[in-house]
Amino acid sequence: MKSSTERTSTKNKAVLLFGPTASGKTALTKTLFSEGAEIINADSVQVYRYLDIGSAKPEDELRDLIPHHLIDIRNPWEQYTAGDFVRDAEAAIEEISSRGKLPVITGGTAYYFRQLAYGPSKAPPADPDVRAEVASDIERFGKDWAYEELERIDSISASRIKRNDIYRISRAIEVYRTSGKPLSSYSVSDTLRSDIDFVIIGLKRDKKELDERIELRV
Repeated sequence: MKSSTERTSTKNKAVLLFGPTASGKTALTKTLFSEGAEIINADSVQVYRYLDIGSAKPEDELRDLIPHHLIDIRNPWEQYTAGDFVRDAEAAIEEISSRGKLPVITGGTAYYFRQLAYGPSKAPPADPDVRAEVASDIERFGKDWAYEELERIDSISASRIKRNDIYRISRAIEVYRTSGKPLSSYSVSDTLRSDIDFVIIGLKRDKKELDERIELRV
């Protein structure tokens, strides 16, 4: 008979846990921890040191209770891309799994989830010169200009990207300037990658109840 900790598959298992603020992710995380879970952060702000206000980083009490990975791993002036996240998350999944624990990926950046679970799009890689040019234009003309530029060159991506998500807006403009094609024209797989056994859990609550739970946090 196999012990409960013996791995029965060559594939690592991982949970993708997502949901809005106050939807119950923390409570479920604690339940999963009792089964041997460790958390991998998938929030594009929480990876940065010092950015504690407004980033909804887990409280020290929770981090002392449950091991967390990929939080406070970069300085604010350092770039951290979705590709960096995928590489770091894959390494964390492997390391956590090697100890017989369950990796649980959770956070607020849906793009990170998709890149990890489905793989990257076929869009061209970042070009440092074009990226610098786009950054210079945004600094000169402003963030509103950047979103309007995105609407002009790629209305589909504009409908998917929040107006304040300047990183993804910049990336979409960069892709267009590099290739002459909108980012939305590059295919993204709809099939989960096969080398990791993902379990996807999405939490949802009634809007009124969600607002009440958020109010209790303030």
